[in-house]
Amino acid sequence: MAWEPKGFYYDSTGAAVSKHPYYYAGLYYIQEPSAMIPAKLLPVEKGDRVLDLCAAPGGKATELASKLDGSGILVANDISVSRAMALAKNLQVAGTTNAVVTAETPEKLADTLPEFFDKVLIDAPCSGEGMFRRDPSMVKSWLAHGPEYYVPIQTQILEQAYRLLAAGGDMVYSTCTFSPLENEGMIQSFLDRHPDMTICDVERCPGYSEGMPEWIDGGDESLRKCVRIFPHRAGGEGHFAVLLHKAGDPDEKRMTSLAEETGVGADGKCITSFAEETGVGADGKCIISFADETGNGAREENTLLRKAKAERRNPPAGMMDATVDWETDGRGRRSRKAFLNRCLRQHHLQKRICPGKRTPTLSKHCIRMR
Repeated sequence: MAWEPKGFYYDSTGAAVSKHPYYYAGLYYIQEPSAMIPAKLLPVEKGDRVLDLCAAPGGKATELASKLDGSGILVANDISVSRAMALAKNLQVAGTTNAVVTAETPEKLADTLPEFFDKVLIDAPCSGEGMFRRDPSMVKSWLAHGPEYYVPIQTQILEQAYRLLAAGGDMVYSTCTFSPLENEGMIQSFLDRHPDMTICDVERCPGYSEGMPEWIDGGDESLRKCVRIFPHRAGGEGHFAVLLHKAGDPDEKRMTSLAEETGVGADGKCITSFAEETGVGADGKCIISFADETGNGAREENTLLRKAKAERRNPPAGMMDATVDWETDGRGRRSRKAFLNRCLRQHHLQKRICPGKRTPTLSKHCIRMR
């Protein structure tokens, strides 16, 4: 493949590659050729803290995890819980051990982790004009929700991504549409609001076309550094991508303070604990539970949770060795939630492990990342 040395075309008339044992072993991922470009453009280095803001179903996230090579941390987010479950499954199949999957709004992530990430990738929801050739049904979707519908959504996502990106960090914005409103126009308005952001040069691979500043009013010539894919000029569907850089140097003091607040290592080379908020294990082999968000947790889990809440001032014997002074703890409800999460992980979720097997089983609502 012209722009991705690890990408290969296959003969779709032959045996289904999605049914091969190697696919289920995570040795490869099936992805539209143009969709490989955003992760390719983002200059991820080992030890980085990386955010894939609109990550499902996981093709780009698995490539970002591959670049990290087990170091740093990858937060893969998708606002849809059902899509986030598929995302977690694909990361697990790929053997990712340093990822956290979330199903949050960009606003909530930005409020919790401001200027935390070294690299951010946004594969924004869009009108999908670039997919018309492959999927004619996208035309009906475009008629219902055209570019004007998606522009406010993309603007909001970009603003929150700016808040999440640390000084000196890099961000890729991409869409699968031809619309200048969603591409050059979106980037131009973003740059106008944030003069500390600049467009970076990228390696021009065969099949890449330049951005089109002449397609919008007041388009800056730097927009030519953007990447466009036109199906009649390259072996992929319509796509747009741009690499942006945020001015400044990372503030080590800020990183250390944020690490103490969030429990994530300031060196970017470890996953510690998101347990108080999410119930994710601190060993990097994360259990990711959507039960609190969806209300669809296993019945037995919910029963145990209610029982533990009812008896939180006098925890039942065997629930936990440590004792907690609820009145003088000083951390209020969050401390009680952390206690309950520890109880669930320590004494209930271990029941999901099959006797005599080292690999945990999967359940509908809990996924353990390898």
